Amino acid sequence: MRQTLSAIALCVAASFALPAQATPASDALGACLVDQSTGHDRKVLARWIFVAMSVHPELHDIFDLTQQTRDAANQATADIFTRLVTVDCVTETRAAIDQDGAMAMKLAFGKLGEVAMQELISNPAVQASFEGIDKYLDKDKLHQGVGKK
Repeated sequence: MRQTLSAIALCVAASFALPAQATPASDALGACLVDQSTGHDRKVLARWIFVAMSVHPELHDIFDLTQQTRDAANQATADIFTRLVTVDCVTETRAAIDQDGAMAMKLAFGKLGEVAMQELISNPAVQASFEGIDKYLDKDKLHQGVGKK
């Protein structure tokens, strides 16, 4: 069951990748963003994703964030974004935008977001939290439903 829950967690992380088809230039930019970002950068990005999602009407009741927290997350992420596209990956950014336009940034940063979320999900405490669903699953019903042909 733990392996199944880990697989679900990885699927959640993978959902951040966009379904659009990447070209070699966008792939190269995505690879550069991942290679040039630090573990800290990716944690900042993942934090920003959660801060942004927290304003969704279906989620805001479980988050109690101040505007100062939101502003800090936006600023930190903007700093990383700026460094990555104007310094660390400037050549790849130019090539990807020339070939794919604005979609290049969405695809490339989708890849970086996917890696950032996978890193968070791989944390043992996060894994344990995902496994918390196990005590509420109706295992008999799942066994019967999956076992039917």
